[in-house]
Amino acid sequence: MRATTQARSVSDHNPIIVSLAPPPPHRKARFKVLNTWVSQEGYEELVREAWHTEAYGNPMSRLASRLRTLKWMLTAFHRRHSSNIGSRFKKVREQWEEAQVVLDTRPNDMTTNTNEREACYAYNRLCAVEEAIYRQRSRIQWLQLGDKNTAFFHRSLIHRNSRNMIASLQRESGEVQ
Repeated sequence: MRATTQARSVSDHNPIIVSLAPPPPHRKARFKVLNTWVSQEGYEELVREAWHTEAYGNPMSRLASRLRTLKWMLTAFHRRHSSNIGSRFKKVREQWEEAQVVLDTRPNDMTTNTNEREACYAYNRLCAVEEAIYRQRSRIQWLQLGDKNTAFFHRSLIHRNSRNMIASLQRESGEVQ
């Protein structure tokens, strides 16, 4: 049993929420293919390699084996290219800002100019990847209107996922499952 107090509103009493059942265990996230992977370098070769792996048994078990291999390889691909997008985004933005500062001190240096352009390109590419990931995850229609406030969308995704979870069911007899 767990009890938590809420903030006072109109009354001089604090509301209390009592949880009688323990919270359900946190499940591992399901495997999902991100649309941005298709446009990333190395994706097609990875799928081709996974599909041409040796598999034995009847046709259905060979298909299942190849899909498991593909899932494992795509999970590793995700870790290398799409995971921790927020920290990678921050790091690339800082690198671009540093390159701009160096460019301001040496505007005629071609190497500095090239470094700044490459940092800008990396930043823009990561912006596009981040936006595509949030667009796919969010299902929020007004993202198409040009609002790119990804921190807001991330919070709304977390809120939506917590709202969509069914922690328990209560039967007509009052029994909680």
